[in-house]
Amino acid sequence: MKNYLVIYEPGERNWSAFCPDVPGCVATGGTRMETEQRMAEALSMHLAGLEEDGEDAPEPSGIEAGYVSVSLPAQPKAAGMTPEREAIAV
Repeated sequence: MKNYLVIYEPGERNWSAFCPDVPGCVATGGTRMETEQRMAEALSMHLAGLEEDGEDAPEPSGIEAGYVSVSLPAQPKAAGMTPEREAIAV
C-alpha cells in the first residue's frame, strides 16, 4: 500500500481534490467527506489504468503539508479616516 498526499480545497458550492504526485487525478464532491471518497476511487482507478497500460505507478514523493500560525500586525488606518468616514467607506 502506498500513501499519496491529497490536497482538498473548499469552493463556493463544493469541494475539490488533487494529488500532486499523480498529475491529472482529481475529484470533486458536495462535501469534504464525499470528495475524500471520490478521490480514493479516482486514485485507485487512475493507478489501475496506468498498470493496464504497462506504466509504473508514480512513487509518492514524500511531500507533506501543514499549517503555520502567524500573528499579523494591525493594519494602520488610512489617513484622514474618522469613525464616520470608516462607516461610509465600509
